[in-house]
Amino acid sequence: MKKITFLSILSLCSIGLLPICEGHRSTQDQLNNNLIISIDCANKVLNAYSGLYKTSDVDLLAMDGLNFTNVFLHAAPFASIEAEQGNSANQDIKLKPAIEGLVSMGYVGGILRKRGKNGAPSDGTGSPVEDLNDVFSKPDIFSGAVFNLAWKELEPEQGKFTTKIIDDQLARVRDYNKKYPNTPLGIRLRISCGIAAPEWAKNIGGKPVNIIDPKGNYLTIGRFWSDEYIAAWRNFQNNLARLYDNEPLIADVTVTSGMTNSDENLNLATHPYALENMHPAGFTDALYIKMLEEAGEDYKSWAKTRINFLINPFKYTDTDKPIEDKEFTVNLMKFYKKKYGERAILSNHSFQSPHTERLEFIYQGIKELGWPFDYQTHSPKGINMEATVKDAALIMGATTLELWNAYVTYPNEDLLRWKALFKQNKK
Repeated sequence: MKKITFLSILSLCSIGLLPICEGHRSTQDQLNNNLIISIDCANKVLNAYSGLYKTSDVDLLAMDGLNFTNVFLHAAPFASIEAEQGNSANQDIKLKPAIEGLVSMGYVGGILRKRGKNGAPSDGTGSPVEDLNDVFSKPDIFSGAVFNLAWKELEPEQGKFTTKIIDDQLARVRDYNKKYPNTPLGIRLRISCGIAAPEWAKNIGGKPVNIIDPKGNYLTIGRFWSDEYIAAWRNFQNNLARLYDNEPLIADVTVTSGMTNSDENLNLATHPYALENMHPAGFTDALYIKMLEEAGEDYKSWAKTRINFLINPFKYTDTDKPIEDKEFTVNLMKFYKKKYGERAILSNHSFQSPHTERLEFIYQGIKELGWPFDYQTHSPKGINMEATVKDAALIMGATTLELWNAYVTYPNEDLLRWKALFKQNKK
């Protein structure tokens, strides 16, 4: 059976969960205080650490001195990856065409704000209404637009769905596409949970969990790592897919499962205040890993629609001190692409030129795993936008580039020139 590299014993060693002992080919399992010898070491450590993996599902490829190097896991969903490869990309179901070119990012901050009449934001910022107003002000330039929405406004009461805001804006896009048939818009549906979850979801399994965001705002989330919360989120996505998977305008949906204060689920809330509340509520590295492994399955009902995975460095937090793991991050990207094929769009939302050194391995990993892939620019304040767009299009070869809505201030000549750079990156 072909194996998928996913976790490394060295990763556990590096964060102090699995110190190397003096014994020959042995380690100390701190969780159970048992001495583990030889190949059984990997099985027992992983069982003790996460409780997720069966002994028969773990194989040790190689050992280097006292260091166990490569560990391959076949836990669900890894167990069936050979069978599901290609099927998850729905070989017998034709995927909708991918968006190619420039995409309007929209106002994600609006997910926290109360909408006004007809979906218009009550404070003048952030909704699909305003997002489209900006796109329409620059006709014939964009290939796509993001609809930023909150779970709480689409399912305010459990089992009661309200999607008028989506339907109304799709109607506007249809009208626009009739007017500009040579540059029709595709829609990227980005629905946030986390801080934007409905109150009933935040109360699943206990009271809402307090966190703090990088700007110092005190917010709440639900237990997104729990089976009950995941089931509710998955049910929401299933119902949404029944309505919109056949909608040709919706080209892809963003995977936000497990997000906290950012729509990027690998941008975990790691402020000490947040972790001090999340850990007693049951959050662990093992449950976070399991959730990330299974995040794509939350969108399984979107069979014809591509799914957009937002990639950032994975962080362990069980020690209350966030520790990044590049190896895990790279293998998570490979896993998503292997399992979902061209249905998976890998993306990073902080692209700029010159590249951010900490994120370079992600930029390159996304590029190497191939079409379709996407970047969103870093905040335009203080970056060289001309160089950033050229880098994304000509050097990285991105399928799409999401621009912050500051583009409304850019000259049309610049936007049209940037748009043309992406023509070579079609499949």
